[in-house]
Amino acid sequence: MLRRSRRLRGLTLIELAITLAIFGMTMLTVLPNAADWLRSTQVRHAGHTLQRALERARSEALRLNAPVRFTLVRGDDPRRLDASCVAAADGGGWVISRDAPDGACGAAPSTQAGPRLILAEAAGAGHDRVRVAGEDASGAAASSLRFNGFGRVEDEDGLRRIALTLDGTRSLRLDISRHGAVRLCEPAVRDADDPRVCR
Repeated sequence: MLRRSRRLRGLTLIELAITLAIFGMTMLTVLPNAADWLRSTQVRHAGHTLQRALERARSEALRLNAPVRFTLVRGDDPRRLDASCVAAADGGGWVISRDAPDGACGAAPSTQAGPRLILAEAAGAGHDRVRVAGEDASGAAASSLRFNGFGRVEDEDGLRRIALTLDGTRSLRLDISRHGAVRLCEPAVRDADDPRVCR
């Protein structure tokens, strides 16, 4: 029986240098795209979070058959909600409550104690660098809206649009109809047949 011996052979210095050069050039082309993708993902995450929060506020109003308020808020520390919070059209945090939450965003959820808080989230919860701008139907700054027991928006001059941007990347917008429907869209999309278009 004839045996063949195999010699193990490693990489030469030239092969290693060429491999590292190719890897380096690949990383130089991929990293800028990856950074844009990460920023775009943060904007989309913020949009989906606010969309779910608005839908939750509406479903709570339907469940309770009573008015429920959704409020954009900001405080001294964007990572947590506390007594320093105030309603703000540019607030990245939000509160779902039965009453106005100013100064009580850090309160425990309660059906009795004001502001009868249901749910809240600070801006620093994953999307603290995303700029938020709440507007009413006419384009003026707005920070809150109230859903009635039928899930419709009660306030004529309440929050109807939330714009989300981050350092020149893709921007998104949440539109809230009078009937309480919440839609996430992209203002940059112009094709009327595209489902992402803002109407």
